[in-house]
Amino acid sequence: MDEFTKGLDGLNELIYLSDIHTYELLYINECGMHQFGLENREGIAKRKCYEVLQNKNPRAASAQNHLLSRDKYYEWETHNEVTGRQYLLKDRLVEYGGQEVRMEIALDITRVANQEQQIQTMFENEKVAMDCARKMQESEDEEETINMVLAELGQRLRGDRTYIFEICGKKMSNTYEWCAPGIPSELRELQSIPTVICHHWIAGFLQAKPYVLKDLETHKDTEPEEYNRLKRQGIHALIAVPLFEQGVLSGFWVLTIHHWKTEEILPRSCS
Repeated sequence: MDEFTKGLDGLNELIYLSDIHTYELLYINECGMHQFGLENREGIAKRKCYEVLQNKNPRAASAQNHLLSRDKYYEWETHNEVTGRQYLLKDRLVEYGGQEVRMEIALDITRVANQEQQIQTMFENEKVAMDCARKMQESEDEEETINMVLAELGQRLRGDRTYIFEICGKKMSNTYEWCAPGIPSELRELQSIPTVICHHWIAGFLQAKPYVLKDLETHKDTEPEEYNRLKRQGIHALIAVPLFEQGVLSGFWVLTIHHWKTEEILPRSCS
């Protein structure tokens, strides 16, 4: 190992060198070895950088070649399929072993990217709440307002059905409902139901906690009654939020996702 690469081994950033013509991986520092699960540098000899580090084809590896220079770094971001991490990449041309090679420095920004996504999600949810509040202010009809808000929430959150249960003593009834096209109404069926069937929901509601069900199949053995009831309705996932009136639990709002839209909706809504 020469003095140039010896200095790179002590850095916490992932750094590698590759031939810009053949894409042969010439060097990777210890940080990179660790992140990609490489046991030794002998294992990368004669291997292509896009095979070891990106699991991609030569075309992807050459996409930025025309943007590289000796004078400054070319910066770009990518999600790496091998490590499952998000990186800020800084590339430039350097002299190594008597030839011009590509040096890439990869900064792991996964945590920052996740925080940005959380902020974006919070902003979008805040916008939904503001739009719903505006609709409530503009309407003088309480029933019309609630139905508009349920529709707004269902469409914005890409759910299949949104509805409200009102609790009266030990019974609860579905009083308002919005259904996406193709989703059957359950309003008439869900009347005067004993609250005991949702005992674990209620327990959380009393602590002002929402109830989140990501995958109904995980409750098949632990909550068989709930499983059968929701399965009959075609529900795959849901979130239920408590509603209070003067500090007393008065009901709850529910958004459901049904089986026929699971693959499209679930990763965005309930993961």
